[in-house]
Amino acid sequence: MIQSIEIWKTLLEREKSLEQKRADHLQIVDQLYADDIVQVENGHETIHGKANLRAMESDNLDKVNWVKTKVKNLVFDEAKSMLWAELRVDFETKEGVRKVLLESVFQQWENGKIKVQKFYYGPIKTTEE
Repeated sequence: MIQSIEIWKTLLEREKSLEQKRADHLQIVDQLYADDIVQVENGHETIHGKANLRAMESDNLDKVNWVKTKVKNLVFDEAKSMLWAELRVDFETKEGVRKVLLESVFQQWENGKIKVQKFYYGPIKTTEE
């Protein structure tokens, strides 16, 4: 399980071109998400299934020029197969506006796959640089 979490963190944080980031993010979905994963966005929108999350991830990346993610304060409870982490996601929109999203993620792992994933975040902020 720890190896899978390291793969997740490494692929998220790798600083590469947008196309390589797309490949990295889709590899996370393909390799680490359970087929019947449930993702909850900020306590509201629920997305079911790996295929839907793969399409959503690709659509999100279509809206940016670049993206950079930093995983902070990761905690994994091996006995309960639960992960909590803070993420900082910096990106530039297609219109050239730089933004930052600070969010927390909860993951429930089962058989080496992410079964449940919940994101919690505030407003996306515009950055100066």
